[in-house]
Amino acid sequence: MSTKKSGSRAKISFRKFTMEDVPLYYEWAEKPYIKNMWFQPGYEPKEAIIDKIKGSKLGVPFAILADNIPIGHIQYWSATIDPSDIFPNEPKGTYGIDLFIGEESYLDKGYGTEIMQLFVDFLFDKIQAKKLIIDPDINNKRAIHCYEKVGFKYARTVNDGVEDCYIMEQYKTEG
Repeated sequence: MSTKKSGSRAKISFRKFTMEDVPLYYEWAEKPYIKNMWFQPGYEPKEAIIDKIKGSKLGVPFAILADNIPIGHIQYWSATIDPSDIFPNEPKGTYGIDLFIGEESYLDKGYGTEIMQLFVDFLFDKIQAKKLIIDPDINNKRAIHCYEKVGFKYARTVNDGVEDCYIMEQYKTEG
């Protein structure tokens, strides 16, 4: 998948998640800033990553790498294969994105925007996505700002049964 290196910044890339990544994923999942957003009661348990690695239709997980060192998790999932209460009737070619940066030293340095732009490009170019959706917590201003910088637009606010989500979407532009 595409990578980029600018100056002394780490080169960002992605690779499919493997069973060897599970212990690190579990470690990240216990960090309060991740646990409080991703692993609240009512959301899928951290153990769901194993089914995804084995090829379930619930998501395709990747490790986010900085200079080939895992720093986080990102995944895409088909909104038409796995419709949810908040995305019930998405058109064919719609994919959702979920991610977190698990290493604190990479937060607040612009890596989130770079990661998202690379992953959005990958989904539009390689997976042939027509539309992308993402649903950050309405109070996660840092994530919302990041997603806006890479072209996501506000669509609606929805309660997913656990929290209020700020639904954002982006369409592939032709050209």
